[in-house]
Amino acid sequence: ALVSGLSEVTLTQWIVGALSLAVTLMLARIVKREIVHGWLERRSAKEVPPLIGSLVSGLVIFVGICLILAFVFQRDVTALVATGGASLMILGIALRDVMLALFTGILLNVEKPFRVGDSVRINDRLSGKVERITWRTTVLQTAANETVYVPNLQLSTATILNQAQPDMRSRRTIERTIDYDTSVESAERILYAATLAAAGVTHVS
Repeated sequence: ALVSGLSEVTLTQWIVGALSLAVTLMLARIVKREIVHGWLERRSAKEVPPLIGSLVSGLVIFVGICLILAFVFQRDVTALVATGGASLMILGIALRDVMLALFTGILLNVEKPFRVGDSVRINDRLSGKVERITWRTTVLQTAANETVYVPNLQLSTATILNQAQPDMRSRRTIERTIDYDTSVESAERILYAATLAAAGVTHVS
């Protein structure tokens, strides 16, 4: 205090504020590396987009600065909180679809309603095998060998039938057209032989 010319109270505030800011920055780094890019990635077995880690880290720093100004320097942070809230609202509106898709992807990767390799049917319209699950889209391979990218935002409100749960057994009806010139006996033999020769098929009737 003698060297700087500041009062002991002011100097104490600045020292406590500097230490609190260092702790805040360290906490933001820990949250970003150990929770977002650590625990969450291990839990979902997927790489978390850097945008999520940066947003969470920035939120921790903002909250820490508000607490330091309010409790250490005894300042009114109402205006700062209002400005920050308005900025977050504008950012949320601008990135609404992106953020919803990302957080839906997080839920899909954490809750795991289906896994890679499962056969699923979405809204009774789209059927296929899950090839890949990212934070924004789910990639399906259809029976016609077509690759379909389904936005995770649509899956948040979709009805999903997982044909691989509780196990891989499922009952399906397949319609086939046979030329009229083929006799009934030949058609029955062809279909019966094809059914019995198919791998993993259990004969019901």
